[in-house]
Amino acid sequence: MKKLLEKNLVSFLFFLTLIICVVLSQKKIISLFPVTKNQEKIQEVTGEILFSEKQYKLAGSMFDPSTVKEIASFGNLANTGEGQLDYSDYLTGSNSLLLNSYNRHRSVSIVTLKEETRLGDFDIYKLLIDSRTEPANIEELNLFLENDRLQKKFGLQIYPEFPGWSVVSLPKDRFAFIEKITVPSTAGESKDDFSFNKIVLELVSRSEKAAAINFDLLWGEQKNNLDSYWLSATPWSISLKRTSEGVVFSKYGIGSRVAGIKALSSVKNFAVSGKFFPLSTGYFGFQVRGDWKDRYGYYAVLDGVPSSSWRIFKRNTSKEGIFGIHDILLAKGRQKNFMIDLNRWYWLKIVMKNNILKFYLSLDGEKYVQLGQVKDNSFASGEIGIVSEVKMLLIDEIQFSQ
Repeated sequence: MKKLLEKNLVSFLFFLTLIICVVLSQKKIISLFPVTKNQEKIQEVTGEILFSEKQYKLAGSMFDPSTVKEIASFGNLANTGEGQLDYSDYLTGSNSLLLNSYNRHRSVSIVTLKEETRLGDFDIYKLLIDSRTEPANIEELNLFLENDRLQKKFGLQIYPEFPGWSVVSLPKDRFAFIEKITVPSTAGESKDDFSFNKIVLELVSRSEKAAAINFDLLWGEQKNNLDSYWLSATPWSISLKRTSEGVVFSKYGIGSRVAGIKALSSVKNFAVSGKFFPLSTGYFGFQVRGDWKDRYGYYAVLDGVPSSSWRIFKRNTSKEGIFGIHDILLAKGRQKNFMIDLNRWYWLKIVMKNNILKFYLSLDGEKYVQLGQVKDNSFASGEIGIVSEVKMLLIDEIQFSQ
């Protein structure tokens, strides 16, 4: 019996050692095979080109306000049909419009807009939706733009790629003309000249399947080349938004939480500031000396509503170990006479010099209070970006100097 236990223990240790060696070999920490004399040892060299300009600014004022327009906040508009207001699942405002379908039932909701929009004014329309069920359960998901006065409508089919929240792009060129057959049509108007004042949403599930979609927001954009300014694993989560103060950037709390500033992809010592407008709970702030793909770097954030706390932490790259990415808290604190509120601007600033990071807060963009300071040498350089877990965060006036 004793010999059998010893034999089993030896076998267990052998296989455990083998598994560890395979994992370390995959991470290229060790080699399972000897290097022969004929093999040349090649070392991978990683370099970077540092951003050399002394100043940089990224702001919504760089874009013409006429290039973006919010068309429909579905939960805030009059609708008829089978759509239901949902106060539990939304990203903007306080609700969204929910359509349900089961076993090929055609569920329809007609939304009346507050003003007409000319279809040709924008190159692309974007729809913020939540596919509550698997997209494979959907037989049809249609969006029609109508005008009762002109007795015409244009429409297209929508194809959600995955369950959950996403922004679906609807290029103007994909809208097809659909003539109403109940009344005579008005001829002589092109797609670009067509103005719509109603949106019709249709959802049809597959046989014996259930489908549910939440419709949150529809807006139009002219070509703005936002990918020339931002880097993200989910670029559709960043958009322009026109407010009473002008155009700003909006970051939706879906997809990747990190968005890098393309021009500032590699910097060392600098000062960077920006203003942030949270529309819901969740932390927000800057990522510095980081990487938007691997998400490593330093993070300085406000913890969001309803708190007065802040944090500075670092996120190690998954390449540093076999256990993946993890966060290490470097400093934290709170302001005892201050609470973070919704629907107001906060100015954040980071000053980075050698291995010292200083984190500042301002309520007016002029007078800054230092929140915290850390000393760490994990990252010598990297990109500057923003990080947010807020459902919707407005960002503007990012200013950089070195």
